[in-house]
Amino acid sequence: MRKVVAVELVSLDCVMKSSEEWTFSYSNDEMAETNAAGMANSDALLMGRVTYEQMAAF
Repeated sequence: MRKVVAVELVSLDCVMKSSEEWTFSYSNDEMAETNAAGMANSDALLMGRVTYEQMAAF
């Protein structure tokens, strides 16, 4: 049986909105490597329309 893994960007005060307002200022190479490894070890990715459209060029 396969696992379902959900990755959400949530601040410590439980804010879950407009990630461009706060998440990218905390991003670094270690986070990018961890995210890339997680995606590489996945059989499939489920994205919403907006995320898909942003990622489609890659």
